[in-house]
Amino acid sequence: ELPPVGEMGRGGVLLGLAALGGAAASPDPGMVCSGCAVLSTLAQEGAPVPWARLRDACEGESACLKAVAGFKAAASPASAALGESPDEVCQDMGLCDGQCLLFDPELGPAWPVDLPPAPPVWPVEEPKPAGAEPAVAATPLTMRIVELLESLGHLVASSSPLKDGDIDCDRFDIECVVLRFADYHYPLVDRDGDRFNAYGYGTLRGFHWRGKDCDAKEDAIYPGRKSSSFVDDVDYDCNGISGSDASGVSYEEQFCSGTERRGLVILGDSATAHFHVPPAWLTANGWDPELVFSNQSRLLIEDEVDVPYCSWGTGHFDAESCPYAFGYNISSIYKFLKGRNRCNHRDFQNIGVNGARITSSMPLVESMARDAEQDHPLLVILSLMGNDVCNGHPGSDHMTTVDDFYQHAMESLTALDAKVPKNSHVLTVGLVDGRVLYDSMYQKQHPLGPTYPQFYEFLSCNGVNPCWGWLNTNETWRNFTSERAANLTQVYVDIQANTTWENFTHIHYTPDFRALIDEYVADYGGEASDVIEPSDGFHPSQLGNTLFAQAMWDYIRTNYPDAVGAINPFNDDIDRLFGDQGGY
Repeated sequence: ELPPVGEMGRGGVLLGLAALGGAAASPDPGMVCSGCAVLSTLAQEGAPVPWARLRDACEGESACLKAVAGFKAAASPASAALGESPDEVCQDMGLCDGQCLLFDPELGPAWPVDLPPAPPVWPVEEPKPAGAEPAVAATPLTMRIVELLESLGHLVASSSPLKDGDIDCDRFDIECVVLRFADYHYPLVDRDGDRFNAYGYGTLRGFHWRGKDCDAKEDAIYPGRKSSSFVDDVDYDCNGISGSDASGVSYEEQFCSGTERRGLVILGDSATAHFHVPPAWLTANGWDPELVFSNQSRLLIEDEVDVPYCSWGTGHFDAESCPYAFGYNISSIYKFLKGRNRCNHRDFQNIGVNGARITSSMPLVESMARDAEQDHPLLVILSLMGNDVCNGHPGSDHMTTVDDFYQHAMESLTALDAKVPKNSHVLTVGLVDGRVLYDSMYQKQHPLGPTYPQFYEFLSCNGVNPCWGWLNTNETWRNFTSERAANLTQVYVDIQANTTWENFTHIHYTPDFRALIDEYVADYGGEASDVIEPSDGFHPSQLGNTLFAQAMWDYIRTNYPDAVGAINPFNDDIDRLFGDQGGY
C-alpha cells in the first residue's frame, strides 16, 4: 500500500512545467522547448489534461502560469490553434524558436499523426483509488524550499557522523548531510552511520537501493556483516537468520558459517539504477492525470526516476511491482546470488547514478559500505556502459579519451582494492555497442507520436539528447561512437591482463546487446524494441534488464564460479525455518 503524500516530495511532478516555471532562473532554452513540445503534444492530441492541477504545479511562477494558459487555449475546441502542430503552438507562445521540430516532415510523418496505442496496463503503474492527497501543492516555490529544509532537518537530526572519514559530517550539519546524500549517494536517513537505512518507504537512497538495515541504532548490525559479538538471538547481518536449536548451536553457525557468502555491490550509471519514465506519462492515448499526479509518481521521483529494486543488478520485487516486462519474471544478479545461498539475503548495494561515467566513478566507490576485516567478500560490478561516449554535445570533444579512461579506471580499481575484503571479485562491464538502439527503434513510433528519428533529432537540436553519438540519424557518427566505446572497453581488457590486485580477482564482461536482442526475437518471437525503454529509446526496458541479468549471470557462473560461491546445502532448511527471511 502506498503511503499518503507527506510534506516531502509534494512539488510538481511534471518536469516540463518545472522548466517553464523557472523563468527567473534563466532555464535552458532547449529544456523549455522540449517541455513545451511534450505538454503541447499531449494537449493537441486530446489528453484529459487537468488544467487546474497544472496551474497548481506552477507554484505561482508567472511564466509557467502563462504557458499553461497558452496550452489550454490552444487545445480548446474553439481555438484556431487546435489544428496547429505542437511545434507551431510552442513557436506561437515564444517557447521554441522554430529551429527544432518534433514533427519534422523530412524525418517522418508531418502533423497530424495517428495516435500510438495506449501502453499496457500494469498493476504498479495503475492509479490508486481516489482519496489520497494529490502530489501537487499550490504553495509558492520559496515556501516549498523552506518546508523541504525543515523536513530534512527533522529526518537527519538523529543521523550519526560517518565513521570512515570519507566525509566528516556532524549529525546536525544539515548542509553536509544533504551533500552526503546528493554527491555521495548515501541514504538520506541513516541514524547509526552504517550507510544502511531502515526508515521511510525505501526512497531517497534508502532500502530500495541497499539491503534494509535491521537495527537502525547499532552501527555493528547491517547486511553483510561477518563477525559479531552479539548473542545468537541478534540478527547481526540482517539476513533474517537468528536464534539457536535445542542444543544451543546458533542457526547462523549451522546454516551459514561454512558457506561461501557473497555480497553484491553495483557501481554504475542510469542503466544500473534502471532509469524508467512510464510511457503512460507521454502518450495521450490512455493518459490519466490520476497516474501522472499520483503517489507512485512521487515515489519514482524520490528515487531519481529510477527503479533499482527491479534492475538487472539488485532487482528483488515481483513482476507486478515492476514496469511491464511482456510476461517475464524479474531476474537479477542479486536474486541469482540469493538463490545459491539464502545467507546472502539483503546483502546488496545499488550505487547507480544517472549520468555517471568513469571520470566520476570515485564517489561511487567511496559510497560503498564494506569493512575489509569485519564483512564478507564481495562481487563488485563496475558497470558504466555508455556515458563516456554519450552526452548531448555534437561531435567527440566531450567523449572520454582512452588515456583519461585508463587513469580513472585505475584510480577506482585501486580504491576498491583497499576497501573490499580478501577473496572478493570485481567485474568490469565494457561499454555497449549502442548502434543497436537506432537499429531497433528507427521504424517505431515514440509514445508522443513522432517516429524515433524525429524524436532523437528534436532532442539533439535542443541540446538535450542523452546520447548524441548513437541516437543520431547520421550513420557515420553512430559508427564513430561505437569505435570509441570499443577502444575504451579495451582499456579494461588490458588492465585485466596486466594488473594483479591484492584483495580481489579482476574479471571482465563485454555485453553484446545485439546478440541478446537477436536471440530474444528468434526464440520468443518478440520485437527488438521490446528490449528498449520506449520513453527515451535509450535505456534497457524491464525486459531488457531481465535478459541482461540472465546473460551476465550465465557468463559469470560458467567462467568464474568462485565469484558467486558454491550452492548452500542448507537452503531448504533456511526456507523451512525462516520463510521469506523478513522480506525487504
